[in-house]
Amino acid sequence: MHLDVTLKPDATVNGFLRISEATSRPLGPLGVLQEVNADVRFEGRTVKLEGVTARMAGRTVRLQGTAELPDGEPVKLNLTLRGENLPFVRKTGLLLRGDLDLKLVTEANGRTTIGGRVGLRDSLFLADVRAFLPSGAKGGPAARPPYFSVDVEPVNAWRLDVAVEGERFMQLRTPVFNGVASADFRLTGTLANPRASGEAVIEEGTVRLPFASFAVRQGFVRVSAEQPDPHIFVTGTTRRYGYDVRMELSGAVNAPNLTFASSPPLEAEQVLLMVMAGQAPNDEITTTGRQRATRFGAFFGQSLLGTLGGDATGADRLTISSGEDISAQGRETYNIEYRLSDKWALTGEYDEFDEYYGGFKWRIYSKGGREDAK
Repeated sequence: MHLDVTLKPDATVNGFLRISEATSRPLGPLGVLQEVNADVRFEGRTVKLEGVTARMAGRTVRLQGTAELPDGEPVKLNLTLRGENLPFVRKTGLLLRGDLDLKLVTEANGRTTIGGRVGLRDSLFLADVRAFLPSGAKGGPAARPPYFSVDVEPVNAWRLDVAVEGERFMQLRTPVFNGVASADFRLTGTLANPRASGEAVIEEGTVRLPFASFAVRQGFVRVSAEQPDPHIFVTGTTRRYGYDVRMELSGAVNAPNLTFASSPPLEAEQVLLMVMAGQAPNDEITTTGRQRATRFGAFFGQSLLGTLGGDATGADRLTISSGEDISAQGRETYNIEYRLSDKWALTGEYDEFDEYYGGFKWRIYSKGGREDAK
């Protein structure tokens, strides 16, 4: 550190402060700031941050601007904070990264506001979502989204106006769900009482149960001023033993309701036995306990490998679906697909006519949807 300043009788300061190669203590989920360098110039009652940089997990974050200290008046700030591809959270089961473009400004009325944008990107979620929901006392600001509160004066009175956005920014890989999510939220209120509104949308995904995999047709988690606690709505469909089955998950995130329906219609208990225990309705097909145990073991093994594997997307290359229909000989149909790339895949199938065949699949992506050509 190099300091060279002159203090005048009127309590003004002229000079500069230079800091090189400093390191911070651990800052919670943000980790440690390394290679902290700062050039700060003092000009009377104004402090100019001409070059304040730090390295966060190998990425540079930069702070610059001015702070004015008028005699007998509150501090007036005009600062910007920028960084690209920064790791905001790094903990077991969660990696959250993004870009910062924030501005801290004190307006003429003395109100200080944090505004700008946080662009989320390249993030990964591998854990149970319930592990990240706060479990402390209810009712406080930190018990609802965005799950934080600052009570240090005068910072606690600073206002928020920050957009938090990310298109297809999150890869979710959990034992029962694989998918891709986008986010569009806005933070308002104050640092002492922050509020979040907006939604996270599931762009694509699969819910995996022991004896059925549901393709997600619609899914989102929504927060609003009228409904500050996050609520979820997810619908998915699959075909099992000749029945079109629909799943719906809705309600508060910490206590959602799960319902099943089918066409042709079945009792809810029959649908539940079909997707969770592999029991066909009306004894249309008979499976032994050993066969069911084998299927459940395959489901558990695939979930375990998907969670522990080094390549989070590798588990999605191989897709095995069975029991969508019943063949003429009373057997389950099978469909196997191994994705070679985003457009090409190897396929194999045992169909309802008791025939085996294989081939290639060419997937065509378009703005309006997706088509598969075999």
